[in-house]
Amino acid sequence: MSAARAVPWSPAHPLWLCPFRPFFMLALVAGWALMGLWGGFLLLGWPLPAVPGGPFVWHAHELLLGFALAGAAGFVLTSVPEFTRTPAFGARPVRVLVGLWLAGRLGFWCSGWWPLAGLAVAALAQLGLIGGLMGLLAPRLLRDPGRRHVAFLWALALLAFVAAGFYVDALRGVAPTRWLHALVGVWMGLIVIAMSRISMSIVNASIDA
Repeated sequence: MSAARAVPWSPAHPLWLCPFRPFFMLALVAGWALMGLWGGFLLLGWPLPAVPGGPFVWHAHELLLGFALAGAAGFVLTSVPEFTRTPAFGARPVRVLVGLWLAGRLGFWCSGWWPLAGLAVAALAQLGLIGGLMGLLAPRLLRDPGRRHVAFLWALALLAFVAAGFYVDALRGVAPTRWLHALVGVWMGLIVIAMSRISMSIVNASIDA
């Protein structure tokens, strides 16, 4: 089957040629969907998934562990091989991570009907996604001379810790909002790490030119 005729879920489809493609697409869809649903809730009274913690927890969770995580996954899976001068990741592990991201959305959105089961599925999927990213990136980051980009690994480890804290509190019936505030800080740190690497690459390329 040619790439042009392959269905989107086929490994031969152009969607899977680069890791950023499926994850940036998911971030785009999630961003538009979240804005539409949240606007409908605020302006028209649309119902939102009845997750533990209410609509504000749902909105913040989906922005921080849905939209933002999809964008970050696409970025690190594409940029780390470039930074470390190693081969690009193939379609198979990326497809697994995409499946975990989708499972995380399904589990959390269904946690209003089945709180324990939904939160457990969401926790396993989200932590599996972050752990999968760490497992793929760690060998390349740790073998890189000078370990210049290992900060990505520590940031992902902190992200996993904070996400785990969110789900532990949610499963205990405790308001998990403190972990959402912490997630904002983690993402700010990751943005600084990413921008420092991007700017360094641009400056080095300009000097070499």
